[in-house]
Amino acid sequence: MRFPLSLVLEFARQEGYEVVSVPVNLKETFEWVAVTDVAAGRLEGRALRVLSVSDAQVPGMSLVVDGAQQTQWNSSALVLNCDGKLPMEVAEELQLYLMDIYQWVEDMHHALERHCDCSELLSLSEPILKNFISVSDSAFFHIAHTPGIKPIEDASRYFIEHGRYSAEVIETVGSSGLSELWSRSRPFSKFVNNAINPKPSIEHVYHLNSQYAAHLVMVCEDAITEGQEFLFCLLIGPIGTALDYMWRTDNPLKKRYTSFLSDMIHGGPGHRESARRQAESLGIPLSGLFKVCLVSEPWRASSEGYFAERALALLPGCWTIADKKDIVILLHESEKGKPGKLSSLEEKAFELAIELDTQVGVSRKFFDLFRASAALEEARIALKYGKARYDEFLVPGQNRADGASAHVFRFKRYFPFYVGDTQAYKADFFRKNNLVEEVIGAIERDDAEQGTSDALILRAYLRSSCRVKVAAESLGMHRNSVGYRLKHIERAYDLDLSDSDEIAFLIALLTMPR
Repeated sequence: MRFPLSLVLEFARQEGYEVVSVPVNLKETFEWVAVTDVAAGRLEGRALRVLSVSDAQVPGMSLVVDGAQQTQWNSSALVLNCDGKLPMEVAEELQLYLMDIYQWVEDMHHALERHCDCSELLSLSEPILKNFISVSDSAFFHIAHTPGIKPIEDASRYFIEHGRYSAEVIETVGSSGLSELWSRSRPFSKFVNNAINPKPSIEHVYHLNSQYAAHLVMVCEDAITEGQEFLFCLLIGPIGTALDYMWRTDNPLKKRYTSFLSDMIHGGPGHRESARRQAESLGIPLSGLFKVCLVSEPWRASSEGYFAERALALLPGCWTIADKKDIVILLHESEKGKPGKLSSLEEKAFELAIELDTQVGVSRKFFDLFRASAALEEARIALKYGKARYDEFLVPGQNRADGASAHVFRFKRYFPFYVGDTQAYKADFFRKNNLVEEVIGAIERDDAEQGTSDALILRAYLRSSCRVKVAAESLGMHRNSVGYRLKHIERAYDLDLSDSDEIAFLIALLTMPR
């Protein structure tokens, strides 16, 4: 490794030595340190010399020059006031300082061989760079930061506390032109201060597929020195390698299962047996209880990746898939798992959507993963009509932006709006989703097999505005008998006849042609 003379200035600054004279070219490089005296003449090789000074005007000083230059004290010399230390002592201190840098670079390479993450590299860098460093993605959500060195300005402090930069910072970056600077091919910048923070900073931008993808930043209390710049540049390559590995393996929207589940939610593979084998190899169940949540505009959380990462951490056993600019979260409850898990996961997904100011459409429950495509269409309908009509369900005095009704849209609630929309093209949806046969038809088929009349009772109940007594009178049945059969219908067909959304959904089905 070759070191620039500017690194000796950084060494002097850290050791508290006074710099008396600075050479003309601080970019001159050297490989090792040697000790000699003025009479010894030139030293061969790319060595940095540490010489004693015999000039009476500068007692107690050591002279450091490039071995390729002349031995006299001239404009090429770097002179330090080392408090009367012997040249040998200064040389030893400097050599140890350089060895620490060698060791740091070696440690980073060994860590990369283990496929370490960016956090480990920043932790290894703390003793060398001694400043706060962070890595964020292109939408300013957190990837890593120095664990032992705290931020010294507000933007980075918010970044650590919330896992992303604030909305104000992101807006400022766009309006100040910094985002355009980082989007271009100019990856390396130094700032005395910028729109994000008033402190000196040094930054490197990483690009993926020719687009701005990540951001490495070191924030300093004082002006950036050329020695700090050299050390920072040693970190750029290893961080880039760690990011490349992360993008290949840990991207929450690009997992091993991504291609398979993407096929399932966008129409499903053509051969079921092949899909079963693939699902088994990926550890993905094909049966159980499922729901699809379609998250709209996840970039409001700072990026699609950030939302997906939070969702995976909060919803164990679930999966995230990209759907153009939206995100699909596939919720699952195992047949052998704890009952009620699906409802718990659903509530957590809703809390995340509300916290990150996004909106989510929710499908009905389904029991076979091959129905995921149909469920995605349900979630899309819920999202589209929910955004347009949710204010009709606000309680008096509630603000439109507040509460779950502004963020969570369930298919059963908004399905009647879809059915009543004369402008909507419905043919494709009803080819995939024969809801009348699936819900009402299932009851009728059981009636035919068992000699019951539950479908007739359910229709009478719905047409009588959900009044059991009126329904019983219209059917010529005892009120208790009608109530008993309605309880059976709820249990057998997973319906909730006390839920107004369920009632509206069933009434909409009854208005549709068979």
